[in-house]
Amino acid sequence: MATKPLYERILSTLPISQGSCPLFGILPGELRSQIFSLALIDFPDPSPEKHYEADTCYTQRAPPEYDVDVQLPRLRSMLQRITQQHGGKQVEIECLRVFAQIWMLEEDRLAALLKTPDLHPRILTLTIRHADWWWWEADEPLRLEGNWIEGVCAAMSSSVHEVRIELESLERKKDQVDAIAKQMIERWFFKRKDGVVLYPNSTGSEIEIDRWTGTSKWHGHTWRRDETRPDQIDYYIASVIFRPARLIERGGGRVSGTAQTAAETDVFNHSALRLRYMARPANISSQALFDNFEGDEDDSWNEEMDEDEGNEDNDEDEENSEPENNA
Repeated sequence: MATKPLYERILSTLPISQGSCPLFGILPGELRSQIFSLALIDFPDPSPEKHYEADTCYTQRAPPEYDVDVQLPRLRSMLQRITQQHGGKQVEIECLRVFAQIWMLEEDRLAALLKTPDLHPRILTLTIRHADWWWWEADEPLRLEGNWIEGVCAAMSSSVHEVRIELESLERKKDQVDAIAKQMIERWFFKRKDGVVLYPNSTGSEIEIDRWTGTSKWHGHTWRRDETRPDQIDYYIASVIFRPARLIERGGGRVSGTAQTAAETDVFNHSALRLRYMARPANISSQALFDNFEGDEDDSWNEEMDEDEGNEDNDEDEENSEPENNA
């Protein structure tokens, strides 16, 4: 008989009572939670031998062989098995991290994922990478629609007490990322199915900033336009955190009046939720998309990008031809 995976053995083991532990009887629960959170938090290992290789696919996004159509049924099966092991009770997982291209968000793919049975994360992290923004190949100004938020709210489990949105772009686009983040903390909110609302701290004091350096090569091509140094690109990340208003105010922060009014009246105004740095520049030729990298003479890059660009083109056509939904 095959040995069960470690996580299954841990989850199927009854917890040991901590009544005999002095720390359990002396320290208040809030302080114990903070200690456990800090003790178990992940952090980048500074040891050079622990770093990923500079050109590995894992520093960019999910590996090429990752098949979503296979992984989602596997996720459903695993969640069902864990729930059965706990007698059908709701089992919460600590964190769910989603990497999504923006066109997928706008097609409500995140909302569909959150409807997965038995999926109850405590922290939902949405990461938008440099290559996930609309028309990043043409170096367009950053923009992010909010028409998908209402669907996510309708699907969000009551277990979610924190939403984190990580906005990554080039270091030289730092001002654009900061502008998007600033608009987000003033306008956005997430309202769970049970009515609890998660807001960002409108003071901006809880925005987390991170940076990293990666290779300028992507599928055999080199993006010279974006290089900070030969063969290297510097990335800038701003993370906006959404939490219940009482926790924000307890820490000395405040909630935006604009977001609070919209949440209290259940108004998801798509126009108000739209975040833009500046208007999209006109007259960009299709050839300009591919003038910024060096690579092989074959058409592998074009073939790989066809599907995503087709989705983007269709979305742009709909945006230009249909009246805007301001409801």
